[in-house]
Amino acid sequence: YEVIDIKSGRVIEGKQSLTADNNKESMRYAGHVIADKVYELITGIPGDFSGRIAYIEEIGTGKEKISRLKVMDADGENAKTITEVAGSIFSPTWSPDGNRIAYSVQRDKSYPVIYVQSVSGGGATPLTPFPGSNLSPSFSPDGSKILFSSSFEGSADIYEMSASGGTPRRITNWPSSEVQPNYAPDGKSFVFVSDRAGFNKPRIYRYEFGSGRTTQVSSSGYATSPQFSSDGSQIAFLSGRSAAIMNSGGAVTANLGNTGIDEAPSFSPNGKRVVYASKQGGKGVLTIKSLNGGESFGKSGQGTIRSPVWSASPK
Repeated sequence: YEVIDIKSGRVIEGKQSLTADNNKESMRYAGHVIADKVYELITGIPGDFSGRIAYIEEIGTGKEKISRLKVMDADGENAKTITEVAGSIFSPTWSPDGNRIAYSVQRDKSYPVIYVQSVSGGGATPLTPFPGSNLSPSFSPDGSKILFSSSFEGSADIYEMSASGGTPRRITNWPSSEVQPNYAPDGKSFVFVSDRAGFNKPRIYRYEFGSGRTTQVSSSGYATSPQFSSDGSQIAFLSGRSAAIMNSGGAVTANLGNTGIDEAPSFSPNGKRVVYASKQGGKGVLTIKSLNGGESFGKSGQGTIRSPVWSASPK
Protein backbone atom coordinates (compact mmCIF):
# COMPACT_ATOMS: atom_id res chain seq x y z
CA TYR A 1 0.00 0.00 0.00
CA GLU A 2 1.10 3.57 -0.44
CA VAL A 3 -0.18 7.00 0.55
CA ILE A 4 -0.17 9.71 -2.13
CA ASP A 5 -0.61 13.44 -1.59
CA ILE A 6 -3.09 14.21 -4.39
CA LYS A 7 -2.18 17.90 -4.76
CA SER A 8 1.55 17.37 -5.20
CA GLY A 9 1.47 13.79 -6.49
CA ARG A 10 4.11 13.01 -3.87
CA VAL A 11 4.21 9.47 -2.52
CA ILE A 12 4.42 9.72 1.25
CA GLU A 13 7.04 7.27 2.58
CA GLY A 14 7.03 5.11 -0.56
CA LYS A 15 5.54 1.64 -0.75
CA GLN A 16 4.79 -0.19 2.50
CA SER A 17 4.06 -3.88 2.85
CA LEU A 18 2.54 -6.10 5.48
CA THR A 19 2.12 -9.87 5.40
CA ALA A 20 -0.82 -11.71 6.91
CA ASP A 21 -2.07 -15.30 7.05
CA ASN A 22 -4.68 -16.09 4.42
CA ASN A 23 -7.69 -16.23 6.73
CA LYS A 24 -10.49 -13.78 7.45
CA GLU A 25 -9.32 -12.84 10.94
CA SER A 26 -5.69 -12.21 9.98
CA MET A 27 -6.72 -10.21 6.91
CA ARG A 28 -9.06 -8.05 9.01
CA TYR A 29 -6.27 -7.46 11.52
CA ALA A 30 -3.84 -6.54 8.71
CA GLY A 31 -6.44 -4.05 7.46
CA HIS A 32 -6.60 -2.42 10.90
CA VAL A 33 -2.79 -2.23 11.16
CA ILE A 34 -2.58 -0.65 7.67
CA ALA A 35 -5.32 1.84 8.64
CA ASP A 36 -3.20 2.78 11.69
CA LYS A 37 -0.14 3.37 9.49
CA VAL A 38 -2.06 5.35 6.85
CA TYR A 39 -3.67 7.53 9.54
CA GLU A 40 -0.25 8.23 11.08
CA LEU A 41 1.36 9.05 7.71
CA ILE A 42 -1.37 11.63 6.98
CA THR A 43 -1.93 13.15 10.43
CA GLY A 44 1.33 12.46 12.29
CA ILE A 45 -0.77 10.89 15.10
CA PRO A 46 -0.72 7.10 15.67
CA GLY A 47 -3.97 5.41 14.59
CA ASP A 48 -6.12 3.43 17.00
CA PHE A 49 -7.81 0.92 14.71
CA SER A 50 -5.77 -2.17 15.66
CA GLY A 51 -6.26 -1.94 19.43
CA ARG A 52 -8.93 -4.21 20.93
CA ILE A 53 -11.72 -3.58 23.41
CA ALA A 54 -12.36 -5.83 26.41
CA TYR A 55 -15.75 -5.66 28.13
CA ILE A 56 -18.06 -7.59 30.45
CA GLU A 57 -21.40 -9.07 29.41
CA GLU A 58 -23.79 -10.02 32.24
CA ILE A 59 -26.84 -12.25 31.88
CA GLY A 60 -29.25 -13.00 34.74
CA THR A 61 -29.24 -11.60 38.28
CA GLY A 62 -28.41 -12.70 41.82
CA LYS A 63 -27.34 -16.33 42.11
CA GLU A 64 -28.31 -16.88 38.45
CA LYS A 65 -25.90 -14.25 37.13
CA ILE A 66 -23.41 -15.35 34.47
CA SER A 67 -20.63 -12.91 33.53
CA ARG A 68 -18.43 -13.16 30.45
CA LEU A 69 -15.21 -11.30 29.78
CA LYS A 70 -15.17 -10.62 26.04
CA VAL A 71 -12.71 -9.05 23.61
CA MET A 72 -13.57 -7.51 20.24
CA ASP A 73 -11.88 -5.49 17.50
CA ALA A 74 -12.12 -1.71 17.74
CA ASP A 75 -14.81 -1.68 15.03
CA GLY A 76 -17.10 -4.01 17.00
CA GLU A 77 -16.33 -7.19 15.05
CA ASN A 78 -14.70 -10.49 16.07
CA ALA A 79 -16.15 -10.63 19.62
CA LYS A 80 -14.73 -13.59 21.57
CA THR A 81 -15.35 -14.82 25.12
CA ILE A 82 -12.10 -15.01 27.12
CA THR A 83 -13.64 -16.36 30.33
CA GLU A 84 -17.08 -17.07 31.78
CA VAL A 85 -17.96 -17.23 35.49
CA ALA A 86 -21.01 -17.79 37.68
CA GLY A 87 -20.92 -14.46 39.52
CA SER A 88 -19.56 -11.01 38.71
CA ILE A 89 -16.49 -9.79 36.83
CA PHE A 90 -15.21 -6.28 37.59
CA SER A 91 -12.74 -3.74 36.19
CA PRO A 92 -10.83 -5.50 33.39
CA THR A 93 -7.54 -3.82 32.47
CA TRP A 94 -5.02 -4.53 29.69
CA SER A 95 -1.32 -5.15 30.07
CA PRO A 96 0.70 -2.56 28.08
CA ASP A 97 1.60 -5.14 25.38
CA GLY A 98 -2.04 -6.14 24.88
CA ASN A 99 -1.35 -9.81 25.65
CA ARG A 100 -2.89 -10.09 29.15
CA ILE A 101 -5.96 -8.85 31.00
CA ALA A 102 -6.28 -8.47 34.77
CA TYR A 103 -9.77 -8.43 36.31
CA SER A 104 -11.66 -9.17 39.55
CA VAL A 105 -14.10 -12.04 40.03
CA GLN A 106 -16.66 -12.27 42.82
CA ARG A 107 -18.42 -15.59 43.16
CA ASP A 108 -21.35 -16.28 45.51
CA LYS A 109 -20.42 -15.79 49.20
CA SER A 110 -16.75 -15.03 48.53
CA TYR A 111 -14.42 -12.02 48.34
CA PRO A 112 -13.46 -10.52 44.98
CA VAL A 113 -10.15 -11.99 43.73
CA ILE A 114 -7.94 -10.47 41.01
CA TYR A 115 -6.88 -12.79 38.17
CA VAL A 116 -4.46 -12.34 35.27
CA GLN A 117 -5.16 -14.13 32.01
CA SER A 118 -3.57 -14.38 28.58
CA VAL A 119 -5.87 -13.12 25.82
CA SER A 120 -4.75 -15.93 23.53
CA GLY A 121 -6.14 -18.59 25.89
CA GLY A 122 -5.18 -20.73 28.84
CA GLY A 123 -6.25 -20.61 32.46
CA ALA A 124 -6.52 -17.54 34.67
CA THR A 125 -3.93 -17.10 37.44
CA PRO A 126 -5.25 -15.83 40.81
CA LEU A 127 -3.10 -12.92 41.98
CA THR A 128 -4.74 -11.83 45.25
CA PRO A 129 -5.98 -14.74 47.40
CA PHE A 130 -6.35 -12.29 50.32
CA PRO A 131 -9.44 -12.20 52.60
CA GLY A 132 -10.78 -8.81 51.52
CA SER A 133 -12.25 -6.96 48.54
CA ASN A 134 -9.49 -7.09 45.92
CA LEU A 135 -10.48 -4.76 43.09
CA SER A 136 -9.41 -2.36 40.29
CA PRO A 137 -6.09 -3.74 39.02
CA SER A 138 -3.85 -1.42 36.97
CA PHE A 139 -0.69 -2.55 35.12
CA SER A 140 2.47 -0.46 35.39
CA PRO A 141 3.67 0.96 32.03
CA ASP A 142 6.33 -1.78 31.74
CA GLY A 143 3.83 -4.51 32.66
CA SER A 144 5.89 -5.79 35.62
CA LYS A 145 3.70 -4.55 38.49
CA ILE A 146 0.03 -4.17 39.36
CA LEU A 147 -1.68 -1.60 41.55
CA PHE A 148 -4.96 -2.64 43.16
CA SER A 149 -7.19 -1.82 46.12
CA SER A 150 -7.83 -4.28 48.94
CA SER A 151 -9.46 -4.30 52.36
CA PHE A 152 -7.58 -7.34 53.70
CA GLU A 153 -5.79 -5.23 56.35
CA GLY A 154 -8.84 -3.14 57.37
CA SER A 155 -10.28 -0.26 55.36
CA ALA A 156 -9.59 -0.30 51.60
CA ASP A 157 -6.06 0.83 50.69
CA ILE A 158 -3.93 0.89 47.54
CA TYR A 159 -1.29 -1.84 47.15
CA GLU A 160 1.40 -2.58 44.60
CA MET A 161 2.68 -6.07 43.75
CA SER A 162 4.50 -7.99 41.05
CA ALA A 163 2.25 -8.87 38.08
CA SER A 164 3.36 -12.48 38.59
CA GLY A 165 2.18 -12.58 42.23
CA GLY A 166 3.90 -12.42 45.59
CA THR A 167 3.65 -10.16 48.63
CA PRO A 168 1.88 -6.82 48.12
CA ARG A 169 3.26 -3.50 49.39
CA ARG A 170 0.75 -1.12 50.97
CA ILE A 171 1.09 2.42 49.59
CA THR A 172 -1.80 4.37 51.17
CA ASN A 173 -2.67 4.06 54.83
CA TRP A 174 -5.37 6.61 55.60
CA PRO A 175 -8.35 5.82 57.87
CA SER A 176 -10.67 6.46 54.87
CA SER A 177 -11.22 4.15 51.86
CA GLU A 178 -8.77 4.41 48.94
CA VAL A 179 -9.77 2.62 45.74
CA GLN A 180 -9.53 2.56 41.90
CA PRO A 181 -5.81 3.22 41.31
CA ASN A 182 -4.55 3.93 37.78
CA TYR A 183 -0.86 4.32 36.84
CA ALA A 184 0.24 7.44 34.99
CA PRO A 185 1.80 6.53 31.60
CA ASP A 186 5.29 7.52 32.83
CA GLY A 187 4.95 5.24 35.88
CA LYS A 188 6.05 8.02 38.27
CA SER A 189 2.64 8.51 39.87
CA PHE A 190 -0.89 7.15 39.98
CA VAL A 191 -4.37 8.56 40.50
CA PHE A 192 -6.89 7.01 42.87
CA VAL A 193 -10.18 7.74 44.65
CA SER A 194 -10.62 8.51 48.35
CA ASP A 195 -13.56 9.48 50.54
CA ARG A 196 -11.30 11.23 53.08
CA ALA A 197 -13.26 14.48 52.39
CA GLY A 198 -16.35 12.86 53.92
CA PHE A 199 -18.95 10.15 53.45
CA ASN A 200 -20.25 10.02 49.85
CA LYS A 201 -17.78 12.74 48.80
CA PRO A 202 -15.27 10.79 46.70
CA ARG A 203 -12.45 12.81 45.16
CA ILE A 204 -9.62 11.92 42.79
CA TYR A 205 -6.06 12.26 44.15
CA ARG A 206 -2.58 11.74 42.72
CA TYR A 207 0.23 9.91 44.56
CA GLU A 208 3.86 10.51 43.50
CA PHE A 209 6.19 7.54 43.98
CA GLY A 210 9.38 9.62 44.30
CA SER A 211 8.24 12.00 47.06
CA GLY A 212 5.34 10.02 48.54
CA ARG A 213 3.29 13.23 48.18
CA THR A 214 -0.47 13.14 47.61
CA THR A 215 -2.40 15.97 45.94
CA GLN A 216 -6.08 16.36 45.09
CA VAL A 217 -6.81 16.41 41.34
CA SER A 218 -10.60 16.71 40.97
CA SER A 219 -11.92 20.12 41.92
CA SER A 220 -15.14 19.28 43.75
CA GLY A 221 -18.24 17.14 43.64
CA TYR A 222 -18.48 13.39 43.21
CA ALA A 223 -15.50 12.11 41.15
CA THR A 224 -14.53 8.44 40.73
CA SER A 225 -13.04 5.85 38.32
CA PRO A 226 -10.06 7.84 36.93
CA GLN A 227 -8.21 6.54 33.88
CA PHE A 228 -5.32 8.29 32.10
CA SER A 229 -5.05 8.82 28.37
CA SER A 230 -1.91 7.28 26.84
CA ASP A 231 0.01 10.60 26.91
CA GLY A 232 -1.08 11.47 30.47
CA SER A 233 -2.68 14.78 29.45
CA GLN A 234 -6.30 13.71 30.06
CA ILE A 235 -8.17 11.70 32.72
CA ALA A 236 -11.48 10.00 32.00
CA PHE A 237 -13.68 9.75 35.10
CA LEU A 238 -17.20 9.54 36.47
CA SER A 239 -18.53 12.95 37.51
CA GLY A 240 -21.59 12.33 39.65
CA ARG A 241 -23.51 10.01 37.32
CA SER A 242 -22.04 11.41 34.10
CA ALA A 243 -19.13 10.10 32.04
CA ALA A 244 -16.62 12.96 31.76
CA ILE A 245 -13.05 13.92 30.88
CA MET A 246 -10.74 16.38 32.61
CA ASN A 247 -7.22 17.56 31.93
CA SER A 248 -4.41 16.48 34.24
CA GLY A 249 -4.93 19.68 36.27
CA GLY A 250 -8.53 18.74 37.11
CA ALA A 251 -10.48 21.05 34.75
CA VAL A 252 -13.40 19.26 33.05
CA THR A 253 -12.96 19.36 29.25
CA ALA A 254 -15.84 17.12 28.10
CA ASN A 255 -19.06 15.84 29.61
CA LEU A 256 -20.58 12.82 27.85
CA GLY A 257 -23.72 12.84 29.99
CA ASN A 258 -25.57 10.20 31.99
CA THR A 259 -25.20 6.82 30.27
CA GLY A 260 -27.53 4.90 32.59
CA ILE A 261 -24.56 2.89 33.86
CA ASP A 262 -22.39 4.57 36.49
CA GLU A 263 -19.04 4.03 34.80
CA ALA A 264 -16.29 6.20 33.35
CA PRO A 265 -15.28 6.15 29.67
CA SER A 266 -12.04 4.54 28.46
CA PHE A 267 -9.63 6.24 26.01
CA SER A 268 -8.59 4.83 22.66
CA PRO A 269 -4.80 4.35 22.26
CA ASN A 270 -4.26 7.80 20.71
CA GLY A 271 -6.69 9.57 23.06
CA LYS A 272 -8.88 10.84 20.21
CA ARG A 273 -11.86 8.57 20.96
CA VAL A 274 -13.50 6.97 24.00
CA VAL A 275 -15.60 3.86 24.57
CA TYR A 276 -18.27 3.59 27.24
CA ALA A 277 -21.17 1.33 28.21
CA SER A 278 -24.78 2.46 28.36
CA LYS A 279 -28.33 1.13 28.41
CA GLN A 280 -30.67 1.89 25.54
CA GLY A 281 -34.16 0.43 25.38
CA GLY A 282 -33.30 -2.20 27.98
CA LYS A 283 -30.28 -3.39 25.94
CA GLY A 284 -26.64 -3.07 26.83
CA VAL A 285 -24.77 -0.91 24.31
CA LEU A 286 -21.09 -0.14 23.74
CA THR A 287 -20.59 3.35 22.31
CA ILE A 288 -17.38 4.56 20.63
CA LYS A 289 -17.27 8.35 20.36
CA SER A 290 -14.84 10.76 18.74
CA LEU A 291 -13.78 13.54 21.12
CA ASN A 292 -13.15 16.15 18.42
CA GLY A 293 -15.84 15.49 15.80
CA GLY A 294 -18.45 14.03 18.11
CA GLU A 295 -19.13 11.12 15.73
CA SER A 296 -20.12 7.90 17.48
CA PHE A 297 -21.27 4.38 16.75
CA GLY A 298 -22.74 1.72 19.00
CA LYS A 299 -22.78 -2.06 19.30
CA SER A 300 -25.48 -3.80 21.32
CA GLY A 301 -25.10 -7.13 23.07
CA GLN A 302 -26.95 -9.62 25.22
CA GLY A 303 -27.88 -8.60 28.76
CA THR A 304 -25.95 -5.81 30.46
CA ILE A 305 -22.63 -4.57 29.06
CA ARG A 306 -20.09 -3.08 31.48
CA SER A 307 -16.56 -1.72 31.81
CA PRO A 308 -15.28 -1.55 28.21
CA VAL A 309 -11.56 -0.80 28.11
CA TRP A 310 -9.38 -0.20 25.06
CA SER A 311 -6.00 -1.88 24.68
CA ALA A 312 -3.00 -0.13 23.23
CA SER A 313 -2.31 -0.91 19.58
CA PRO A 314 0.13 -3.84 19.44
CA LYS A 315 3.71 -2.76 18.90
